[in-house]
Amino acid sequence: SVVAAEVPVISHPKSLKLPVNFDARTAWSQCSTIGRILDQGHCGSCWAFGAVESLSDRFCIHFDVNISLSVNDLLACCGFLCGSGCNGGYPLSAWRYLSNHGVVTEECDPYFDQTGCSHPGCEPAYRTPKCVKKCVSGNQLWKKSKHYSVSAYKVKSNPHDIMAEVYKNGPVEVAFTVYEDFAHYKSGVYKHVTG
Repeated sequence: SVVAAEVPVISHPKSLKLPVNFDARTAWSQCSTIGRILDQGHCGSCWAFGAVESLSDRFCIHFDVNISLSVNDLLACCGFLCGSGCNGGYPLSAWRYLSNHGVVTEECDPYFDQTGCSHPGCEPAYRTPKCVKKCVSGNQLWKKSKHYSVSAYKVKSNPHDIMAEVYKNGPVEVAFTVYEDFAHYKSGVYKHVTG
C-alpha cells in the first residue's frame, strides 16, 4: 500500500543477545502506563489504542515523562487518513499522524466511551467522536498539550526483530486478524482454532 511504502522497515542485528525472559512492566517499573489495561468499549479503535499506548510508554522510557496520551484525539482527528474511526483503522497511518500532528494528553481529551463493554459482544457499535480541538478543561490549551512521536517505522515481522524492538525501545503496536474464537480467549498465547 502507499502508506506502508512511506514508512521505513527496520530490523535488529541477529547478534543482539536477548534475555530468555523479559517483562516491560518490571524493566520500566517507573512507567505507570506499561501494563495498564484499557477498554475500547463499543468502538473498533484498537488501532488507535495500540499506537497511543505505545507512544505513552515510550515517552516514559526514553524521556522520563510519565504521561497518558489521548486515544480520543487520534481516533477523532486523524480522519480518513487513518481509516474509519470506530469501524477500524490503520496502525501505520496512526504512527505517521502521531509524528506529523501529535496527540494531546488524556486529561485534555479523555476517551469518549466510559461505559466499556463485556465480551463477547459489544453491540451496538458507537459512532466515531467528532474532532473538537479543545481541552475539556479550560485550564489547558490544545496546541500546548500536543505530544509527537519522533518517528514512524515498521519492524520486520519475525520473532527476533519484534522481541529486540520491545527489549531496546519498549512496547510495540501489533495488528492481527481477529477470528470469532478470540472473544473466548482466556490466557497464554492466543492460537486461532475456529470461527
